Amino acid sequence: MKNLKPLLIPLITLVFFSVCNSVRAADENIAMVNVKVTVIVPPSCIINNNNVIEVNFGESISVTDIDGKKNLQRLNYSLECKGITKNSMRLLMEGTATEFDSTLLATTQENLGIAFYNNGEPYPLNTWKSFIYPNILTIDAAPLKKKDASLKLGHFSATALIRIDYD
Repeated sequence: MKNLKPLLIPLITLVFFSVCNSVRAADENIAMVNVKVTVIVPPSCIINNNNVIEVNFGESISVTDIDGKKNLQRLNYSLECKGITKNSMRLLMEGTATEFDSTLLATTQENLGIAFYNNGEPYPLNTWKSFIYPNILTIDAAPLKKKDASLKLGHFSATALIRIDYD
């Protein structure tokens, strides 16, 4: 019985295709459609010379200064694109969001996230932002705690990924 099962599947498939082909040949209500598509490759870009972009908020931050505005630091990065077909691009700051606010990057410290800004305006995490290359986005980051939450003293860290694509 086990030997018959593999033989039945190809026979059913062959019968199905031959029935479909005979129906198509007899059906006058079928028209041929030609589809033309241009496939483009993603931009060939190098972000920050393939080096990690580090943001340091300083040696110590007062808990009262963690409001998403104070301790604002610029993400200093570079972008070099070669062989691109258009300059309209977009950037995604991708990462794990905090449990208390989906727009903030989660840190190793509970109730603490990183807020991002583009030209002073909030730039939500995991959101594409358009720009025209070679003018890259100005992105700032600042720590922000959950309202009325207490924080543990000590170090924290967070990791995000920057993606570049055509817009």
